[in-house]
Amino acid sequence: MHTPVGAQSPGFWEARPALNSARQELAAAVLQGRVYAAGGFGSNRAPLRTVERFDPIAKKWSFVANLPTTLHHFGMAPVGGKLYAIGGYVSGFSGTDKCWSYDPATNKWSAIASLPRARGGLVAVALGGKIYAIGGVVPRVGVVADLTVYDPATNKWATLTSMAFRREHLAAATLGGKLYAVGGRRGGNFAYLEEYDPATNKWTRRKDMPTARGGNGAAILNGKLVVVGGESPGIFPQAEEYDPTTNTWRSLERMRTGVHGIYPVSFGDEIVVVGGATVAGFGAVNIVQSLRLHPDGVDPYGTGTPSCNGTLTVYVSHRPVPSEPRFSFLSDGLPRSTFGIFAFGVGADTAGSTILGFRTHLDLAKLIILLPMSSDAAGRNVFKVPLPAGTSGIHDYIQFLWANNSGCGGAGTTSTSRGLSVRIR
Repeated sequence: MHTPVGAQSPGFWEARPALNSARQELAAAVLQGRVYAAGGFGSNRAPLRTVERFDPIAKKWSFVANLPTTLHHFGMAPVGGKLYAIGGYVSGFSGTDKCWSYDPATNKWSAIASLPRARGGLVAVALGGKIYAIGGVVPRVGVVADLTVYDPATNKWATLTSMAFRREHLAAATLGGKLYAVGGRRGGNFAYLEEYDPATNKWTRRKDMPTARGGNGAAILNGKLVVVGGESPGIFPQAEEYDPTTNTWRSLERMRTGVHGIYPVSFGDEIVVVGGATVAGFGAVNIVQSLRLHPDGVDPYGTGTPSCNGTLTVYVSHRPVPSEPRFSFLSDGLPRSTFGIFAFGVGADTAGSTILGFRTHLDLAKLIILLPMSSDAAGRNVFKVPLPAGTSGIHDYIQFLWANNSGCGGAGTTSTSRGLSVRIR
């Protein structure tokens, strides 16, 4: 069940094309407009060498060159047209200091300088053309707060100031020239958020995350840090957003499927979560899900009051993904008993719109429908649909109609007065 969109739970989750193989404790990254998912544990609990790449044009995953070894609980980040795989566990839970780079032009992995010491359960991020490796477990030492940085230009690692809190199974992301490390565990789960400034080589503690968790993931969306998933006890479906300008958190819409052992990535105007496990411990899946937020949490094009004190709100993404542009609208606050028929029409005015299609939905507590969207030469968002033969004029409106069979206006009623025509261009 979806929670109605509002101040407490903005955003919406969508299913994306599934991986070819289930994997958890993987690493993921975006390189040259494609998502890579590497290593991890498979559904049989065996560590993986395979790497999959998602093509947003073809909308499918395909295999590329295997990792040099089986690898899980490692870090991965892109810099300068290459991917970098950092540390991790190579067999069982044997930590490694080995690192590799992947060149998509040759489809080959190459060894690079090793970490100063072996680490698994760490996370890696790219910032300023360098790779930062954070936290993890060092063999015969235990959980550490290490921060090291790799410079591809010199093929050398340097040791930086450690975090205040030792942790592994943590998440990290970069924003505004700073690095954020969040969650993780050492025995129990942490809610700690620390901010690292490479200009001063110092960490600063920020406001704790609302939900303490390890095995979580983090990525940047709309200029804010978003933390999702995690485990122990059970699985955390929570998605929580941190605003560094106000040092505050808010809850977002919960995941379609709660998972842990993930490595979310920022991809256009969404966060993509690849695979993971749906139960604590082992339980790898091949699902892919993504989170989108409505721009600034506001409706730039107007709202209407359709029926039953519900509100139909129209949103248009500020940054449509070039390969998958979209227009979206959703209904908030309509009762679950309402049966809706939404007709999509275009017309030069609100009357006589050409009906393009319809969709029925039994639960209007939240309904999301995606329609084609693109940007024009001026950078404006434009809704485009095929027009029937003989159609003339500028088609600037979408019209929504609905019916209901209980509670609001009587059974089986349909009324254009309960429709809303929204100008979107």
